[in-house]
Amino acid sequence: MLASLIKYFAVIVVLPALLLASVLTMVFYGVDSKEETLPTIALLLPGKISDPGWNRSIYLDTEKAFVQSGIAEIAVVQGVSLDNVAQAIDSVRKRDIHAVILGFDKSDKRIEKVIAANTQMRFAGLFKTFDFYGNYSAYVPRWIFPAYMSGFAAASVSPRARLGLVAVNRGAQSTALINAFVLGARAALPGCMVYVAGLGTAGAEGSERAEREAVDRLIDIWEVDSVATMSTTSAVSRHALARKIPYVGFMEAASERHPEYMIAHVRVSTDRIFADMARDFEFGRFWRDEIAQYGLRSGIIGFDSFSGGIASHVMRELRRLEEYFINDGTVFSGPILDTNGRERVSAGEVLSERAFINESWYVDGTYEVP
Repeated sequence: MLASLIKYFAVIVVLPALLLASVLTMVFYGVDSKEETLPTIALLLPGKISDPGWNRSIYLDTEKAFVQSGIAEIAVVQGVSLDNVAQAIDSVRKRDIHAVILGFDKSDKRIEKVIAANTQMRFAGLFKTFDFYGNYSAYVPRWIFPAYMSGFAAASVSPRARLGLVAVNRGAQSTALINAFVLGARAALPGCMVYVAGLGTAGAEGSERAEREAVDRLIDIWEVDSVATMSTTSAVSRHALARKIPYVGFMEAASERHPEYMIAHVRVSTDRIFADMARDFEFGRFWRDEIAQYGLRSGIIGFDSFSGGIASHVMRELRRLEEYFINDGTVFSGPILDTNGRERVSAGEVLSERAFINESWYVDGTYEVP
């Protein structure tokens, strides 16, 4: 009888009380029982994440820095040309995303127009802007140094002193990089000629095809000894390898680097840059204008050589150049002449990279070709 009463009491009194307590716990503490929703950041890429090189590296490093660290989710928008960057931002805004990483390697007036028009959104990227924007934060690798050293390395192994360079973007930053490459080449081999093809094809439909065609013209018409690129695709390196011509690689995976045809390789540890960006986002520093620059001293940007064709004395000179730039050496030190023979920088004078913003000109030894 006693056992029956205890069982009855447990079923009628205790069990409902436990159920009520469980319901009340869910009501009052239900918010804490759910996982916190992470913010979402849009990542705009000029190419596809399946592309080897720049686009894949940026995507993987962003995923690691933000998603795997539990800081934010990433919404990737691929294949964003300079001509449709405004439409890409419109689509992001309609998804109620207010933070954007611009995965381009340099600025452009079309990019800056979008930044200026969307003051309610926050932007970050790997390039400096020409004007000041309170809603943009820059994390900038100093491309100028490896550009100079790439030209030096390419000229050092050039039998006919004829180098090819594919540079798809026009503008101040591209001009600075082209000039740095040519200055480096002529420091190694005075009198060498650098043929620049592909300018003005950035953002065009089929830009990778345009880059491959530029490589073909440089080889077949201008008879260059090697090719290098100022592009965020790997089309130039892949096509140079297909044509069996030496090339300067750019942010390529170790498995994709050819030990014979790759003269040298420009390395950028974007994983460390995006780790800094993610930390700033997490602690609210992403939300104010700032510029972080990464030179050779940082170890984030650098220059690796892989070709056995580079002589030991050239390697020593490249290491000396690297040490010079690490210790605040300058690229645009006078005297510097332009393609018309006019002295643009006097002896003892140093030209700022931003000097090309208002006037675009090329140093002596540069030949812009169709």
